Amino acid sequence: MKKITISFVLLFTAIFFVACSDDSSDSTPDSTGDYWPTSVGNNWVYTKDGTDASATITGVKEINGTKYYAFNQLPIFRIFNDYTPLFIKKNKGDYYIKADEINKTYEGVTIKITGYEFPFFKDYLDVNETWEGTYTYTDTKTSNSSNPRIMETEVTYTGEILEKGVSLTVNGIVFNDVIKFRFSQIIDDKDDIWPTWDFTTDYWIAKDVGIIKFGYNGEYKSHVIK
Repeated sequence: MKKITISFVLLFTAIFFVACSDDSSDSTPDSTGDYWPTSVGNNWVYTKDGTDASATITGVKEINGTKYYAFNQLPIFRIFNDYTPLFIKKNKGDYYIKADEINKTYEGVTIKITGYEFPFFKDYLDVNETWEGTYTYTDTKTSNSSNPRIMETEVTYTGEILEKGVSLTVNGIVFNDVIKFRFSQIIDDKDDIWPTWDFTTDYWIAKDVGIIKFGYNGEYKSHVIK
C-alpha cells in the first residue's frame, strides 16, 4: 500500500495520494472505475479540530459467496454507534454499506439491534441522477425485571450525483476523477419516542483513492490515506 497525506478542517479531504491497493475482483461493465479500494489494511484518517478518526479495512467476510470488507469504524457516518460492525460490498458499480446485527449486554440489559444494508454510492450514474429506498432495523432491550422493549426504526434514503469527472485540490494536491454526491436519510422512529431526523451529507470520492472529503455540520478533510 502506498501513502497519502492530507490535511483536514471542517470537511474531510485528502492531501497527498499515491494509491490504495484493491483485493476486490468485482469489476463489471457498469462500473466507471474503483472509487473505494478494498484491500485489507487500507486506512483513511480523518481529522477535525485536531482530533483524528481512522477508517481501516480489517478483514473480509463472505456471505452467500459475496465478499464484505470490514471496517474498524466509519467516521464518514455520524449516525452509527461506535460498536456497530460495518462493511462495504461492491457490485456492478454499486457500493453498499452493511451493518451487522448487534448483540450485547450492558448493566443487566440484553440489547439486540438487527442488521441492515443499503446502496450508498453508484459510480456509473450521470449528474442529477438519483437512487432511493428504505431499510428498517429493530432495537430490542430485555431485562429480568421487565418485558422486552422493542423499537423499530425506518430509514428512507436518497442519493444524488452532483458533479462528476471533476478535479479537486486539497492542501495543494490535485485529485482527478472526483465524483461529488449527496446522501440524505430520513430516520423515523416508528414508536414516536424520538422526533424524525433528517440527515444529509455531501461527499467527494476520488477514483482509486476513496472518500477524500465530506461535510454535514462543517467540512472534514482526510489527514492521512495509506
